[in-house]
Amino acid sequence: MRFLDKYLKWHWGGGNRYKIISALFGLMVIALLSYFYYSPVADYFNVEFKIKTNYENNIKIQLFYTLQGEQDPNFNGKKMETCIHHVNANMWSKVKCSIPLPRHQRVAKLRIDTGEQPGIIEIKKIKVMKKDLYTYTRTDQLGFSGNLKILSGSLENTLKLESNGNDPFFWTTNDDLNLRGHFHLLPSNIFSLAVAFVIIYLVMQQLFSQILTRNQKFSGPVVVHYKTREFKNVEILRFLLVSFVVLEHYGMNVVGLGGKYEFFTNFISPGRSQLFFVIAGFFLFYSPRQLTNSVSYFVVKRWLRLSSLVIFATLLAYVIFHFNFTYAPLANNLLNASLLNWLKNDDYNIVGAAWYVNSLFFLSVIYFVIFKVFEKKYALFIILLFSVISVNLYARGIILGNSVIWQRIPGAVFSLSAGVFICEYYKTMSNRNVIKSKNISLSISLLELLLFTYLFIGLFCKNLGIWLENNVLSGVIIILLWLFLNHNGLLSRFFNKSWAIYFGKYTYSIFIMSEVFLRWMGWYFIPNHGEWLRDHFKWGIFIGIVGLYLFPIACHYLVEMPLSKWSAAKFLAKKPYVPEDKSLKPAANLPS
Repeated sequence: MRFLDKYLKWHWGGGNRYKIISALFGLMVIALLSYFYYSPVADYFNVEFKIKTNYENNIKIQLFYTLQGEQDPNFNGKKMETCIHHVNANMWSKVKCSIPLPRHQRVAKLRIDTGEQPGIIEIKKIKVMKKDLYTYTRTDQLGFSGNLKILSGSLENTLKLESNGNDPFFWTTNDDLNLRGHFHLLPSNIFSLAVAFVIIYLVMQQLFSQILTRNQKFSGPVVVHYKTREFKNVEILRFLLVSFVVLEHYGMNVVGLGGKYEFFTNFISPGRSQLFFVIAGFFLFYSPRQLTNSVSYFVVKRWLRLSSLVIFATLLAYVIFHFNFTYAPLANNLLNASLLNWLKNDDYNIVGAAWYVNSLFFLSVIYFVIFKVFEKKYALFIILLFSVISVNLYARGIILGNSVIWQRIPGAVFSLSAGVFICEYYKTMSNRNVIKSKNISLSISLLELLLFTYLFIGLFCKNLGIWLENNVLSGVIIILLWLFLNHNGLLSRFFNKSWAIYFGKYTYSIFIMSEVFLRWMGWYFIPNHGEWLRDHFKWGIFIGIVGLYLFPIACHYLVEMPLSKWSAAKFLAKKPYVPEDKSLKPAANLPS
């Protein structure tokens, strides 16, 4: 690497060498992607027909096909196009689906899903590439699922079908239709390749810069100070929580593979990411300097810190999905990436885990404004009132909206408020020294061990028959956080070491970037390599570890921290010096 550095510096000058390396590497990766995954051109395959039903609704009509040479004996249909179409009762409606085929490939079989609505369905004038389907196959060469049967008719006129509404479909049973489409440019793939090149270029430039200039220090403002964190043992709690969340999401993707993957049913228990709010609430106003900021400075600083990685993850996920705005509407995801998801009341977010970041930003701004406007005692009373109302809503099962944010906002308010109250009480304590009495220290140590075991079982051991509800775990995390803050027990003192930082510093990147990996795995890898994963469980675990942990850790160094430093230097105005309150220890500046 030193030789390469000297060579490039001699020929192209020191200022351009990272850019040239990154551009060449990016072009190489883009060439491979365009050949194997993002072909800029395709053969467009068109299917259209008329449909009439005895109901009026928006029906989801799906089109599947199998290419020549593909092994698909049960006709699962690896390729798919979905048409959401509104039909009027007893009136003919025209449906048209267009699918990009791989270049120079031909269709061997075709399958049409008629929508999961029970009743009578009539279909006529089925055309493939503007030619009638009966010119390629006969009516007696059609197969029907157990939930759909033909009553009368044929491909030449009208097929009259009866469905019970449980995944009805029919398909061509002849071996090879030998159909192909027309040449077509794919703007979404071209745009995906362009965006992918920019991402690879910027990330690789950062990587080469860090490798070749590892002795140079960044002199600009830094948002996150991991090495100065006071409560290192809390990072272990944060890592346990984020590990449960990503393993839960991983389990939701692979549990359908069966076999040994059933192990991941331990982690499928949605809603427990709200436990993060307790820890986040404690560190929200722990620093005495925090409330000296103006509202605008607080909002900008927190938005820059939290949104930069979500924006990057959203952009990368869209590249993986070929900028498919049907699956992931652009307006929804612009709000989600901008931390404004609470403005709408529905989901369809390509980075679903960002609901937590949106909620945290939304509530943090509200709590900050309350503390700025009111005296502390009145501010705490208002927050207590919010907490009581949220508990009442949660206990009564009252849901404020359809989106994940508004469904979970009562629990988030209670948990964040609990963290704020723990913080305020902790700051008023006059003596935080380690307890000297052996009996008391032993009792606290046993209590820490018991609660830590409860937390671990509640998160990771569901299949042992021990099921702890979210409200129980909320109480456990609140008490355990308090014990870890005072580090009077053996367990909290054992975790309160510098090595614990390395478990906590990557949690935000793991929480967000693992979602991108899981989108790729669920949308592309498992549908195309599910059989291989079933037979190679160890490889499935290895791929999971790389995608859930190692990929986000790399993103922490190459994306998260550079974006935080750059955005802080670019958009945060320098603040006047404010003398620090020496009565309190330095605060931990935690992102979440």
